[in-house]
Amino acid sequence: MMIIPYQILHEFLYYLMLLIIFHMISDCIFHPTYVVRGKEELENKIIDHKRGIISHSYLHGSLVLTATGVDILALLEILVHSCTDYLKCKGKYSFSTDKILHFARNKIFVIHSL
Repeated sequence: MMIIPYQILHEFLYYLMLLIIFHMISDCIFHPTYVVRGKEELENKIIDHKRGIISHSYLHGSLVLTATGVDILALLEILVHSCTDYLKCKGKYSFSTDKILHFARNKIFVIHSL
């Protein structure tokens, strides 16, 4: 059985909670109605859904950069978040699957940033 030192466990939980809080902030506070409509109404000709998804993903990427300080993780967040949100909006999987993917990605980012 592997014993994880307290400091590593503390840093893991700290960064994980920081990324989850930043994710909630960007999904709840900095997620204007027009972006939500743009992401959900893929057939809407007035609102460009790609612009909404990309701007939302850039916000997530900037918060990952702020939390971890690792620029490659921010770029990965922008890319992967765009893809997962686009596929969710296309109906490829459910809202709950989307949240599981986001949480799993946060765990991977924390492990990489330690």
